[in-house]
Amino acid sequence: MIRFALLLLAALLAVAPSHAETADGWVKIATVEIDLKAAGKKLIALGGAGRYRALRFETTPMRNLIWLAQDQESQGTLKVTSMPVKLSAAGADISKKLDSLEVVWAAEPSAPVPVTLVILGQLIVNDRAVSEKKESQPPKPLESVKPAPPKSAPAPTAASPPPPPVAATPSAPAPPTRGITNSAPPAQPGSTIGGKAPAPASPSAVGDAVAAKPNVCVDTAVCTIVDVFYGTDRKATPGPDRLGFGGDRADKLTLGHAFVTVPKSKRSKGSIPLPGLWDKYVRGVPPEGDPAQHFTIPKNGVTVYSTEAEFLLAAKKHIATAGDFKNHAFIFVHGFYVTFDNALYRTAQIAYDLSPDGKPFGTAFLYSWPSAGNASAYIYDQDSAQFSVPHLQAFMRTVIDKTGVENVHIIAHSMGNVALIGALQEMARTETKARVNQIILAAPDLDKQQFERVAGSVERVAKGMTLYASQGDSALALARKVRGGTPRAGESLTPPGPAVVAGIDTIDVSAIPTSVFSWGHDSYADSSELLADIYSVFTKGDHPPTKRSDRFKLLQQGALQYWRYAK
Repeated sequence: MIRFALLLLAALLAVAPSHAETADGWVKIATVEIDLKAAGKKLIALGGAGRYRALRFETTPMRNLIWLAQDQESQGTLKVTSMPVKLSAAGADISKKLDSLEVVWAAEPSAPVPVTLVILGQLIVNDRAVSEKKESQPPKPLESVKPAPPKSAPAPTAASPPPPPVAATPSAPAPPTRGITNSAPPAQPGSTIGGKAPAPASPSAVGDAVAAKPNVCVDTAVCTIVDVFYGTDRKATPGPDRLGFGGDRADKLTLGHAFVTVPKSKRSKGSIPLPGLWDKYVRGVPPEGDPAQHFTIPKNGVTVYSTEAEFLLAAKKHIATAGDFKNHAFIFVHGFYVTFDNALYRTAQIAYDLSPDGKPFGTAFLYSWPSAGNASAYIYDQDSAQFSVPHLQAFMRTVIDKTGVENVHIIAHSMGNVALIGALQEMARTETKARVNQIILAAPDLDKQQFERVAGSVERVAKGMTLYASQGDSALALARKVRGGTPRAGESLTPPGPAVVAGIDTIDVSAIPTSVFSWGHDSYADSSELLADIYSVFTKGDHPPTKRSDRFKLLQQGALQYWRYAK
């Protein structure tokens, strides 16, 4: 059965079926009255209503609506963002499968007037669509509808539902690029690189506003829902319950939104509890986790926007209601060996743990580049981070220039600094003033000498930059070994000491305890001391480290200064 979920910012009052045909071959199937007061859902039966090749949705007065078509047999999805909607190839008989429309809506109490939604279908006659040449023109007013003459049905043929999703397969690594600089032009949402047009992603939901928040936390008060707006150049991997993204590269920037739940109890600051084998096989916890104990992404919790305008509309709506820190937003760029879901979890954890009032800090943005999420794919991930430079630059410009948020900060971790420094270099070529408030370079996996050579050229793009380095970072120690023993910018070895660059506050955080499971690599996010410092950097960026905490001791390295955390 094909069920179409129409996510409408409205409430349904009545459905009136009709089968009159317009002059251009469109049959009115149903009329939905929307009063925009209360949330709910309604199933509209269409069995026997006709054999359709396309659907058209019209509203009076005009409203921006969100559509999703899902073929439950193949688990494929068909994104619907313009009318008419193509259901299948001409001549395909889908009448036996198209038997219902499900309408799901969220309340919009402030809307001034009711809305009438009219659903029309285009009949298939003699294995051909009716008046296909007129599809691009608006249909005639419904007042001119006249009765449809009887039609003889052609012999049924196999339906052509949207193709099933194809599992992500490893891509060959891109050719390595010298240095950090990437001179490719900025990519725009939906654009292509190298002339290759990718297949469109199949979203779990599409539209111009954030979908209604799931009630998993509202009803039980066991968790907090964190909104994460993301950009990615990963290839989509649709699933039965929600959209995902794998480790393969896509030659385009995709914009979207996700809900992540954070448990309110049984969790220490900085941790991301996820269900383990004991939970799944002994305690009977569902694979997606228990919101009272684990980080989860609810069913249909990942949204893809078809245009940058829809993404911005949703982001601006969130920014306007983001509480005491609504004038702040941060972009998180993850590191090596990170899946898309884990990147969402980490972004939500940072947003939740940064804030001192139990509410997420400002508005959280994630840039997720195509990491393979595999410990053996270090070189592939390094190339993927380089590959993402133009897409990250485009995403940064969208957030910085178009959301209207006053203070945009950036946190880049580990190999994510490869993409970030490359994007900042491109921005610095044309920018003459600071565009970012504060940048956190957490354990950057970059050649230390190379970083010190290029970092000064990007310093003017931000009002302030802070680098966290450590002696006890086992992950960077392995990266150093893979790279022939060259120190990484996120290490603080003795000698030669941490990476120190004029205009960047380098802090040696070796003395800060961190989770044993993070190999000392995630202290920026799982240490309460560093989370507190990042909060202070974001809210009091003009304060040097010694004024943020008396535990930061000033040291000298040649003609330059850096700080060290002392117990």
